[in-house]
Amino acid sequence: MQTVAAREDRLGRFSPTPLTAALCVMGRTLTLETNSATVLRQARCAFEPYGVGSFEQSEFLWRIVSETRVQAPETWPEVNAVASGSLRLAHFGRQSFFGVDLDAREAVGCLPEILVADQSAFCGIFLVALFQSTASALRLTQFSAACLALEGKGLLLFGPSQDGKSAVSRLAARLGLEFHSDQATFMETKGNGM
Repeated sequence: MQTVAAREDRLGRFSPTPLTAALCVMGRTLTLETNSATVLRQARCAFEPYGVGSFEQSEFLWRIVSETRVQAPETWPEVNAVASGSLRLAHFGRQSFFGVDLDAREAVGCLPEILVADQSAFCGIFLVALFQSTASALRLTQFSAACLALEGKGLLLFGPSQDGKSAVSRLAARLGLEFHSDQATFMETKGNGM
């Protein structure tokens, strides 16, 4: 019989995650724990525009383990996701995944370091999918829409995927509107407004 320590830890459950950050977005704080300086740097960079979070006010824990010994594909693999009740699971190819438990307010993910090093894909695919899976626990409502604003008033652009919302948003930004998001917009209600 094998002991737990002697078995291969394929899910990274027993990997130490000594690096931490308090990530802030829309007034909410997420705690990130990781074993990778690259994950820490990429996540801090992605959340930097939203300010600094406080560990004491953290509402969710993300634990991301990066593996250096895993052979990774040359490009980011396709994403497959499922949800059941308060559980969310996203699988990126054969070796990368994250799981989210909204009730426990925790997420765990594992991926090869080579995929983490691709900043635009790690932030634009992995972190975006992780945040979207976490948002409802943070009392944020997601819309499939682009968001623009002018003089404190917002404009949401709804439409099917690949139907021109991004192109219209870029043109509007050139004309002076503020570009806030593309494809996914998160909102919360405050008093009588959003």
